[in-house]
Amino acid sequence: MTSHLALDAAARGATQSGAEKPENLATPRVEVLLFDSDPIRRHVWERLCERRSFQLQVSGFVTERHFGSVSDTRVVIFDQSTLELCDLDPRTIIEKFPQDTIAFTCKNCQIATAAKLVRLGAAWVFDNAFQGNDIDEGFCELVRHAVELSAAVKSFQHAEAIRAKITAGEKDVLELVISGIPNKLIAKKLDISTRTVETRRSKVYRKCQVTNVTELVRFIDRANSLRARFQR
Repeated sequence: MTSHLALDAAARGATQSGAEKPENLATPRVEVLLFDSDPIRRHVWERLCERRSFQLQVSGFVTERHFGSVSDTRVVIFDQSTLELCDLDPRTIIEKFPQDTIAFTCKNCQIATAAKLVRLGAAWVFDNAFQGNDIDEGFCELVRHAVELSAAVKSFQHAEAIRAKITAGEKDVLELVISGIPNKLIAKKLDISTRTVETRRSKVYRKCQVTNVTELVRFIDRANSLRARFQR
């Protein structure tokens, strides 16, 4: 079992080792949600968040109010003991927080366990016997991951807002356009005039903020990829 002094040293070491690279943590507003009932480990996270002016929310139990989308860039950290207390498994947790960066702390964490958690979608896995440099490196990586994820979430929300503006008729034309079908054949297939196809095509381009088919295909592929990633 790691001593109080060792963990306090880890917190001080993390603060000192991270002091030289604040530029790596230039981020939007970051919230850290911590599920850990151990007061000594909490002290480590508090020191890390305090140095970077991150908002820290601590809870010893997972409830439904913690789930759902968030407007902030959020890092969520679970200790293994908390998951066991709440009778939750890592896969469920990762599925419940699709728009958040997830990390786990595990007692005597083995490489195989860490690899499994990463494959499930964890951004980082800490052995809860914290070491100063290790925890700071991991925390910096979590923040970078959270910023990238936040940008992807905003792209998803933007794409969904655009998708909602496309009418059923425009969608029919859109699907055929990205399949490479010429306007005249689209008109024949949908039993509408070529002029109507051109009008709907123009509206789709404008709504998707593109100027040609190549850009449209890229936009749709990206939108579909984001929907598969974030929509539950």
